[in-house]
Parts: sequence; C-alpha cells; structure tokens
Amino acid sequence: MNQVFSTPIWHLQAEEKDKAILPEMHQWALKYKRENPGVIRSNDGGYHSPDHIDFGKLLHFENLQERLSWIPHFYYTNWWININLKGDLNRKHTHPGCVLSGIWYITDNYNGLVFDHPQDHIREDLYNMFPEMCLQHSWDCKAGDIILFPSDIVHWVKRHELRSPRISIAFNIIRYLQKRTGDGLTVSK
Repeated sequence: MNQVFSTPIWHLQAEEKDKAILPEMHQWALKYKRENPGVIRSNDGGYHSPDHIDFGKLLHFENLQERLSWIPHFYYTNWWININLKGDLNRKHTHPGCVLSGIWYITDNYNGLVFDHPQDHIREDLYNMFPEMCLQHSWDCKAGDIILFPSDIVHWVKRHELRSPRISIAFNIIRYLQKRTGDGLTVSK
C-alpha cells in the first residue's frame, strides 16, 4: 500500500534550555489565570485566556521564535493560555483563517491531544475494513515540546485525569502576503 496526501505534523521536542524556563512559565500561567477572566471557546471546563495579538506579553516569546525560525515567510497572529484541571477537556475544533496552529506545552499533555482524520466523515467504512488505517491519532507531548499542524485539521483534547494542571500556550501563524508590483514581487506583513 502507498499513501499520498498525508497531513504534516511537526513535533519539536524540548531541549535542556527549553526545560529550564518551564517552572517560571508554569507560575506565570497560573498567575495570569488568577488575574484575568477566561473565555469559553473549545474548552469544556478549564481556563482559556482571551486571545492576544501582542506577542511581547507572552513570557519567553524569544524562545518560541528561536525554535520556529526554520519556518519560511510567516508571522504570528494570536496566542492564548489553556489550563485544564481534572475533568476538563477541549472539544473538537479547527482554527479558520490560519495556515498553521501550534501548541507549546508547559506541562506534559499525557497523550491528550487528538487529531481526527480529515476524511473521517466519508471513509469510515474503509477504515473499518482496514483498522490499521485509523480515524484518530493521539499525540503525546512532554513539557517544553512544541507541536505544529495545519490549522484546518480537526483536533481536540481528552478529558484531563490528573489533579495537577495541564498547561499549554496555543498560537496561530500565517504566511507573509505577497504582492506583485511593477518592480516585481514584494513581501509584506
């Protein structure tokens, strides 16, 4: 069997320097939650901060920038904090209007991130015939890891089973817009 039209998912594992900032980020996220009311988006329970477009307010943003510097021609659009306590989850959703979405894990995610197959609504019988081709894939990330995925893929987060919080920073990015001018192709933000 050959497979075509795969969905790219990038899993950047934390290095020691990334892990060193996690205790400070953990405390910062919990303090942020205490001082700022949350909003309801995909969260069922748990805390979802309002969206922010000012990345200067994201603690250790320079770390995120350095780790994602290999991505060509892009800029960040928004970020928010997710904190799930025991029993909390995030329902199925996508991030319209973006190219890539990312999650920067401040704590382990305990195999909680789930991606649904883009054609699960029309290929259920096919995947029932060939169970090795699954309709969902869970992703296990450790504290400090970053995961990037196409913003249009349906994803969700399983119910958190532990008493300690599950904390992440989510963000979206888009590519630079390109305009053709009389002098050729220019790149603008």
